[in-house]
Amino acid sequence: MKKRTLNFSCADNLCENLATVIKYYAHAAFPIGGSECAQATRESLLDMAQRLNVTLEQSIVLNRRQVPMLKSAVKWYFSEVKQDNRLEQRLLKQLQRFRKPIV
Repeated sequence: MKKRTLNFSCADNLCENLATVIKYYAHAAFPIGGSECAQATRESLLDMAQRLNVTLEQSIVLNRRQVPMLKSAVKWYFSEVKQDNRLEQRLLKQLQRFRKPIV
């Protein structure tokens, strides 16, 4: 059975950077006043960003189902908001390693 969660490493402020990306993406992709499903997704993303911001650990547990949306958020943020290819690649690399099932 596949694990439904993954550990995201918070080394080098990656958690803080991912939280910033998620907040921008949640507000842009799921604005207030959308459908109930969109609002649930928005709140889920904002909750995740909050957990990333307050973590004092070396890693944080994320839901595996959210990884594709997180990758989309990272790609969107660095194409529309801030140009930083090095940080984008670091975040995507961290998320990319969860592409294959962990047994």
